Amino acid sequence: MVDDVEHNWCWVLDSAGSYTDTVVWVDECSSANFVSPQCLRALGFQAAPTTTASFRTAMGDFDASRMIELDWKGTKVDGRHIFYVLPQKSAISGIIVGKSFVNQYGGDVFEGMRPVAPVLVTAASPMSVSVVVTRGTRPLSLVPTTY
Repeated sequence: MVDDVEHNWCWVLDSAGSYTDTVVWVDECSSANFVSPQCLRALGFQAAPTTTASFRTAMGDFDASRMIELDWKGTKVDGRHIFYVLPQKSAISGIIVGKSFVNQYGGDVFEGMRPVAPVLVTAASPMSVSVVVTRGTRPLSLVPTTY
């Protein structure tokens, strides 16, 4: 992985009006913000065509000809920004925010770990079982066992 790229999480408004937890890559070498085609599909959006622009990021050079405005929420702030669509063959899933985004909001805007839903944990008490060992039809012994 490239040293200048950091992996985080945020919430992005989807087409149904709900916020979806989404992976965020912070790339301080990038001049713009990007969204993967997979993320766009998961959010239920299609991007609008735009004039083709060439980009150089920590993940490589590419051209983008589609873009979309996305609403997002971080830990303390939220916003709406333009994201160019990454090439279909991109190995990145989620969104990438660039240098101007980091300059505007700072480096601690996003969650460092993926948010998880609360879970109910049930701890069972030990169960005792008696096992009868037999030889043919005659019992030989009774062996108590705890699981």
